[in-house]
Amino acid sequence: AVPPPTNLSVSCKNLNVIASWEFSRQQPPTVFSVHIGRTVVSSVINTTDHQYNLTRYIWPDEISYMDNFYVTVTAVQGSSQSKPVQSKTFSFNTMKTTDITCKLDFPPVDLKWTDSGATVSFRNPFHVYSLRADDPSTAEIYSNKWKCTAKEEICKLDVSFPDGVEKCVTLDGTLSDSKNVGEIEFGKVERICVDKPAGTCVSAHLCFTMCVRCFEFLRLNTKLSDKCSGLYRSQYLSKCQQEVQNQNQKSFNVPQNGEMCLSQQPNDRMLQRTKTNSKNRQYT
Repeated sequence: AVPPPTNLSVSCKNLNVIASWEFSRQQPPTVFSVHIGRTVVSSVINTTDHQYNLTRYIWPDEISYMDNFYVTVTAVQGSSQSKPVQSKTFSFNTMKTTDITCKLDFPPVDLKWTDSGATVSFRNPFHVYSLRADDPSTAEIYSNKWKCTAKEEICKLDVSFPDGVEKCVTLDGTLSDSKNVGEIEFGKVERICVDKPAGTCVSAHLCFTMCVRCFEFLRLNTKLSDKCSGLYRSQYLSKCQQEVQNQNQKSFNVPQNGEMCLSQQPNDRMLQRTKTNSKNRQYT
């Protein structure tokens, strides 16, 4: 009699799903018949290895990756074969009742500081993993604070932080199918932190103050003075902030609270005088 394989197990690591087993006797030559069972259809393949990669059977479409699976392996020697052994059931769909629930890795996350707080962005897992959705307008990934449909290439979330706390986020999420009846969980992203850049204006008023009233101290040139003179037009504000930061890197550390600058609101006369002074003065 042909002995059955032993220690049949299934491991899922992100997209990859591997079935593996042991076999005590290889003589005569043994072929293993692997039956991949699921709710809708089943597949059978033969291999001489002691493992088989199931990944391509899991991810071809939405019906497949939301289904539940199991594997049976039978040892075949010539015209004789062993009794089949069956694995534990498994699925990526948390709504299925199975022995093993697999998860996907959350994509790489980018956290950037903005004027109003910070922006979290990451590439949509539907696109990262090339997952087909029956209806990209209703299939989505979400958590209790954000949502992103399968149609979107990049998912973004604006976040704000109270004063005096670390600027850090943790992320988790769930992928929902087009009918919102199947769900796949993502592994949790550990803390990602961002530091507020040195010299960043903490408000529009402070940026006015730092850019206009500190020209002499910063030794700004005429071109920069002309650019910043348009601060009353809001579209120049972010440019001015960046120029202050760039100049800051070359000369001195702009204090975050603006103590080196005068705090009163600049007016048109002050703006014009600052422009005139910077044009007439030669800087070294």
